Amino acid sequence: MILLPDGVGLRNFAYTNFVDEAKKSGLEVVFWNNTKFDLNSLGLRSIPVPRNKFHILSDLVKRAKIDLFLEHFAEIKKDEVYLSYKFKNKNKPLKSLIKNYSSFLFKFIFRIIGPLSAQKFLNFLESNTDFYKACKNQLIKEKPDFIFSTNQRALSSLAPILAAKSLGIPTSAFIFSWDNLPKATMVVDTDYYFVWSEYMENELIDYYSIGEEKIKVTGTTQFEPYYDSKNIIPKDEFYSQFGLNSDTKYICFSGDDITTSPFDPNYLRDLAELIQDYNQSKGSNEKVGILFRRCPVDKSNRYDLVLEQFKEIIKPIDPEWRVVGEAWNEVMAMPNDIKLLVSSVYYSECVVNVGSSMVFDFANFDKPCFYINYEVDENKDLNWSINQIYNYIHFRSMPDKQAVGWINSKADFFKAIHETRNSQKSMNVSITKKWFEIIVQHPVESSSKRIAKAIKSILEEQN
Repeated sequence: MILLPDGVGLRNFAYTNFVDEAKKSGLEVVFWNNTKFDLNSLGLRSIPVPRNKFHILSDLVKRAKIDLFLEHFAEIKKDEVYLSYKFKNKNKPLKSLIKNYSSFLFKFIFRIIGPLSAQKFLNFLESNTDFYKACKNQLIKEKPDFIFSTNQRALSSLAPILAAKSLGIPTSAFIFSWDNLPKATMVVDTDYYFVWSEYMENELIDYYSIGEEKIKVTGTTQFEPYYDSKNIIPKDEFYSQFGLNSDTKYICFSGDDITTSPFDPNYLRDLAELIQDYNQSKGSNEKVGILFRRCPVDKSNRYDLVLEQFKEIIKPIDPEWRVVGEAWNEVMAMPNDIKLLVSSVYYSECVVNVGSSMVFDFANFDKPCFYINYEVDENKDLNWSINQIYNYIHFRSMPDKQAVGWINSKADFFKAIHETRNSQKSMNVSITKKWFEIIVQHPVESSSKRIAKAIKSILEEQN
């Protein structure tokens, strides 16, 4: 049974080859669906998770636990960067004050009795909810052999996992993102963990003292769609749909969320201005344009002015994600977004962004990535600096700084333009691919097969 606690898991497990590979391994797949997407429309068997309501204290305890672990990591690693992962409350002042004070009280208590007690208390709270009881009754009825949660950080997955464990059903969690483990985002305690690579396995062991026997190194299904040609929209159709010019070479600008990169519109403008100057100097035969893919959870209007001003240069290809709630994880990918993403990468020459994992999307097609690495003049936000981005732990996995190109000033965008129009490439993508091999188990296209095989192996051991 595949637990989808939120919309994050849809793209990786409902829209990829995973179900087909699981069936080939002799597994029957049922989705335990906590999203509002109708999986039956895709021909997938789905059971809705019971209507859920968390314990009133659970979110506060979760937040206190994460802060305590981050403080612990900072202390034992002697590295203050872990403290920069702490959640900054964006609620209204009074509500924020109450939450901060409550969380402070919990942290004070857990510091005395030990950080691990926070998880035990969180489990206690959630196992005494009506949601937990409903999940347990549903599991008794369905009798699954195995629970596979597509996300290790969602509070909505905790009661279902606890219910399964109380019934002796083996459980597992998939670590869904390359940067999650140093952030102390582990909410569920499962029997097994599925990770992207040996690098991530070592992080689990290092940060959480998880035994090797509980970890399955499988890779991630996230990049499998690049190896299926049906996900590439025919060029005439794609260019016609988004008003692209067949004589223009395109740079992809992939946006980040507003918290990670609040000045993305400024960077997009800088790139567009240089391309405008370049196009005017070179004439119609060597034009360069921008394919703009915003961060799927960013539904703001912050790009509107620059998109309007440079509409002849910037061609937005909006992700097909549907808003179903107010939280970031209540924005769900639609099945067609995979084709839009794969085609955007396929028809672009390179990608430019602020520290995004899109570097690996482009590596699948042997295309380079350029990381933006300069401050904008308009930055009045003392809590944000471009320097802090590349100090995050997950960038330390980079084997060589030349794995990406670096845009250290506005003028450096000419590096990306050069890569787009010059037949002699300056970027060595082989270094990028070495980084990719560290982050994701290869071959990438066999990830679903490895996950299915690992589940099958666990079930055979149980019997």
